[in-house]
Amino acid sequence: MGLLQPHGRRRGRDGQARLKTVIVANLPQARAALDAARAAGGTAGETIGLAAPPDAAIQYGVLFYVKLSEQLAAEYPELQPVIAVDCGDRADLAHDAMRFGLKSIVFRGDPRTAEKLADIAGTLGVKFRSHPA
Repeated sequence: MGLLQPHGRRRGRDGQARLKTVIVANLPQARAALDAARAAGGTAGETIGLAAPPDAAIQYGVLFYVKLSEQLAAEYPELQPVIAVDCGDRADLAHDAMRFGLKSIVFRGDPRTAEKLADIAGTLGVKFRSHPA
């Protein structure tokens, strides 16, 4: 089975394949996932979701994902790739990620802080997911 080939567990009741999320920690991994999405003939948002590993912004820094996103957008413009960047429990990194233009953020910190970040994300058009620690 290929990277993006759907299987029974990934299909809804209507028989349609569902979005597959791939964890990418570097450029070669992201390229492999996007090459597979391109080969499947879909857009990244329809065929595949890209997500950073847990606490990725803490480990690699927000600017790493900004540059990675810019590189992927240049190489795969037709796929319009977006990486969900995991900022762990660091509100400052989640805020920086939004400020630097990243379009999908995962925050796993205080729920009250998450509400405030979600408000900011909403005004910026950023997809924001919160998972309490």
